[in-house]
Amino acid sequence: AMTRKQRCEYMSRLRGLKKNKLLQLRDEQQQLEAEVKKCLATMNCEDSSSSELCYAVHCLALEWDSLRTENVELMKEIHRQERFQSLVQAQTIGVFADATKDSDTSFANVYPASKSSLWGPTPHDDDGWRVKFPNGEPSFHFHPFSEAEFNNVMQNCDNQFYSKSSVAGHLFGWTVYHAPLMRRLDNSLVGRVQLSARICCSFDDADAAVSSSKLHLWPLAFTPPNWSYSQRSGVSIQVLQSFAVDAHVLVCNIPGPVNTRYFQFARRQLQVEGNGKRSFTSSLVLADSKENVRNRAAEEPHPDVKWVNEGGARIKFTEVDDATIDVHCDTWASCEDELHARNLFIYWAQFACRWSQWMMASKLVEAGD
Repeated sequence: AMTRKQRCEYMSRLRGLKKNKLLQLRDEQQQLEAEVKKCLATMNCEDSSSSELCYAVHCLALEWDSLRTENVELMKEIHRQERFQSLVQAQTIGVFADATKDSDTSFANVYPASKSSLWGPTPHDDDGWRVKFPNGEPSFHFHPFSEAEFNNVMQNCDNQFYSKSSVAGHLFGWTVYHAPLMRRLDNSLVGRVQLSARICCSFDDADAAVSSSKLHLWPLAFTPPNWSYSQRSGVSIQVLQSFAVDAHVLVCNIPGPVNTRYFQFARRQLQVEGNGKRSFTSSLVLADSKENVRNRAAEEPHPDVKWVNEGGARIKFTEVDDATIDVHCDTWASCEDELHARNLFIYWAQFACRWSQWMMASKLVEAGD
């Protein structure tokens, strides 16, 4: 049996061990608390940095959106100033002096052609004027369109053709979309062609090429049955009105046993897409007005002239990167029959191929230089 002294010594050693164990546990607790505080401090610092970063990104996004809006407005103002300057210059040199002269502008660019237009934002003659053609085709009296009429027609065009249909196939590098014939309530047919392609061409080069192209190189929104591109040189195009530097009213006369004729609204729109890429859309839309229909009805009948008022084309060029663009072409026109619709498809397919080949050829020439 343990003596009293031995028991006391044992209890003393036990208390010492417990005390040491407690001190060790307290040390570990303090170390763990210090690590927790350090982690919390790090997390708070990271949260603060993340919050500051999010705020900076938000500010940059707002600034970018503001600059984009400002850029679009500045471009519009530049176009207005250019148009105003061209009208002042045209008035100075007296291009409005002779309202009955032959003003065929088929072989001019639309911008200089618009300077010789007899109508500007302030009409030269509200009652209109006589429009003549270079090869003796029957003339007609033209009543100017209002800017509201122009904007309404173009807005309807934008609303009507927006999305692509399903893919039908591919042709010479272009994607062809399903576009069945539409039959109106009056049993008339409307043909439609949808094409798209990705082309190795910078956005600026495409913009410059389209802007500088002469009117006789523009596509025809409507062509009569049995018409071929070899007859293109005989087509007469005149700029009748200009509402802005890129908004015009034209008349097109396609000669033949019966002269096919139509008014055509032309507009070019620059935009910035949601992803920051640039785009521009060239639109050609056939139009007419009650006043012009009434004027034609009041004149002698011309069985050798046929007026068309349904058809158009929208060609959109979208920047992909510094050297590539997407091109989407959407066209429609009234057709006499299915053969006529097929001919229209062939014409637009040929035009698309010629245009892309011309752009590629111009790039090769520049590279060779």
